[in-house]
Amino acid sequence: MSTRTFREKPFPCYLCNCSYSSKSSLSSHENKKHKENRIVPHYQYFSYISEGIVKHFRAAFLQDVDSKLSFHRTTEGIKKFQWKFPEDLFYFLFLNELGFLYKPSIRKYYCVFKGESGYKQIGIIFRCKVWGKK
Repeated sequence: MSTRTFREKPFPCYLCNCSYSSKSSLSSHENKKHKENRIVPHYQYFSYISEGIVKHFRAAFLQDVDSKLSFHRTTEGIKKFQWKFPEDLFYFLFLNELGFLYKPSIRKYYCVFKGESGYKQIGIIFRCKVWGKK
């Protein structure tokens, strides 16, 4: 009778039926097999977001972005922002955007906007067409 060594795989992929022995293996799998994932497996547990909360958040976000933007010729080009959002609010605001991504292994969301069209889309989302102008 042969004895097999059973290796535990405590890191499941929530998007398919695979499991991995390390978090880095799971992350590598997600990057290869689910590179542009938009599925948030636990979205049904998000709470309702009222329009009042969204309105307040939009104003706070735009004010913060305005304070971080620099308008000097040496700082033109790509601007990268990280902002802490309540998870359900981020999902509500950005789910339908082309640049929306979710990485389940690290529970991180991303939403990338590029160029003039990205600038305009942020203005639509935040209901302020001239955001970021000084």
